[in-house]
Amino acid sequence: MNLITVRYKPISFVPYIRTVTRYCPDRWSDVTLSQFKAFESLHLNKISDVAFISIMFGISKRIVKPCSDFERYSLLECLEFMKESESYRNFVFRMNYHARISIQELKSPLDIMIDRQLAEKVAETVSRKNKNE
Repeated sequence: MNLITVRYKPISFVPYIRTVTRYCPDRWSDVTLSQFKAFESLHLNKISDVAFISIMFGISKRIVKPCSDFERYSLLECLEFMKESESYRNFVFRMNYHARISIQELKSPLDIMIDRQLAEKVAETVSRKNKNE
């Protein structure tokens, strides 16, 4: 498990900074069942990346929500191990859990976030184009 520290301002206009220190998994064997279900839900577009980060790192959503895309990206980089297919297969087998994600569909949370943002940009561009016509 990796130790991460998040510094944030509880009230944006007050110059007071709080620090939260949490452990995050660095391999599949460290992932809990609730974290795995969050990973599945993220893969199936049932939860947002804010909710996913909140569950994976044990940080409140109100702390994650005001984070920039870069800060979320930095947090999700800690979870790059999740795209390793062999350790994923071993984890699912060990947990005796029927996974809804096939090995071929396996992506890291970071890749999912980038794909979602690209899809949003494309949809936004298409809607602008349709308005102008």
